[in-house]
Amino acid sequence: MSPHEAVAAEVRAQLARNRLSGRRAAEMLGWKQTYMSRRLTGAVPFDVDDLAALAELLDVPIGQFFPDNLTSGGLRTAAPWTLTPLRAAA
Repeated sequence: MSPHEAVAAEVRAQLARNRLSGRRAAEMLGWKQTYMSRRLTGAVPFDVDDLAALAELLDVPIGQFFPDNLTSGGLRTAAPWTLTPLRAAA
């Protein structure tokens, strides 16, 4: 599973937890249903603005859409770099 597919899966899960369909979320955000559908299926990656809008709609932190294994090396990526979690300032 690619990183953007993992993010799409987390978005779908969060929508389900909120008992909200992708179609209804798209309507509430002013997006076309096809725009949302292509992102929810992983055909097209969500961008940061998309995730920010969804986080606000669902009242969750944007980081909620990033699975733990995305930053722990559990997902394969074609990029030559690895993702590392942000550390909170002490």
